[in-house]
Parts: sequence; structure tokens; C-alpha cells
Amino acid sequence: MQKTILITGCSSGIGAALAREFGRRGHRVYATARRREALATLEADGIHGLALLRSAVALEGQAVLANVGSIVGLFTTPFAGAYCSSKAAVHSLTDALRMELAPFGIHVASIQPGGVRSSFGEHAEEAIRLPDDSIYRAAEPGIRARAQAGQRGATPAEAFVVPVVESLLRNPPPRVIRGGANSVRLPLLKRLLPAAVFDAKLSRLFGLDALR
Repeated sequence: MQKTILITGCSSGIGAALAREFGRRGHRVYATARRREALATLEADGIHGLALLRSAVALEGQAVLANVGSIVGLFTTPFAGAYCSSKAAVHSLTDALRMELAPFGIHVASIQPGGVRSSFGEHAEEAIRLPDDSIYRAAEPGIRARAQAGQRGATPAEAFVVPVVESLLRNPPPRVIRGGANSVRLPLLKRLLPAAVFDAKLSRLFGLDALR
């Protein structure tokens, strides 16, 4: 049965790949982005491009809400505190929405990717600008390594979205959907290792030992 799918953040990466995979399966897909022109290639593939979320809601009813978090919302790494905490907030918000929308028959799923191939790391590294007198100057290689960490052995977005789409099309969908590089291993290590050991491993990995 054809379903109506609304996806935000479709200019590239996971959002665009999800839109294409749902469309490939014959579903009606509404893709949104901050800039409508960024959706041109998707629209050429038969995807409906929208600049405003409310436009799609007015056109079609929605029965499943999926929020994209990250496995780093489950543990925090150095030099990515704001990003990790934002993803933890997404997970918390998703938990609340799942309970609040359940009485209306709306299922809510949390998508928590591991490493998925994108240009995110390159853009993040390009933005790094340390002052010459920064107290973190000795750790700069580690800071740059953190920016690219999610791209080492990363899963192609097109491969990542296939099991995600299959999971979202279940009735009901799972509460949590994980996939991509290290999506199982790293959260498991966080659970199994003592906090001091986990902190020490990340500190060594991202160059904080060079500051001692």
C-alpha cells in the first residue's frame, strides 16, 4: 500500500538517500530543505519538493514520525560537546513525542546512525580555526581527527537507508533504529567499560594527553 512520507533535511546525505529509497519503493515522498533549489535533483526523480513543513501536513495525514539522532547522543566525545548534546536532546524529545502521540495512533521512532558517509566531516574540519595562543594548540591534530572520525569506514548513505526504510514501514516501527559504522560497538563499549576507562580512551584518541 502506498504511504505518504515527509522527510526534512533532504538537500544531501541521509535525508536525500531516504527520500530516494522511499520513492524507489513507490511511496509518495515530500522532501523539504532550507533552500528549495537544493531539492532539484530529487524533484527530477519524482519526489515532491517543499520549502515549508506545514504544506505537506495540509496535503496528507502523517502516521509515523521519525527523528534522526546519532549514536553520539548516547555518549559524548571531546571537541563535539555541542553536537553530542544536541543529539541527546533529540533522543529525549523523541521519547516524549512517542508517549504524547501514541493516543492518536502516531508511532514515533528514533533513528540513531553511526558513521554514514557524507561531507559533514570535511566541512567541520574546514571550520576549525585555533588562535596561535590557544591552550589546545598541542591537541589540534586530535581536534581535526575528531572532525573526521565519523567518516573512517563510514557506511554509504544509500546502503544505510535500506534497512532504515524497511524498519519504518513495519507496523508498528521499532522505537529505535540503528545502523552505519560502529552503531553497535561504540554504544556497547560505553555501557560495558567503566566511565574512567572510556574517558581515558577517548582522551588518548583525540589528543588530550598531549596537553598534560
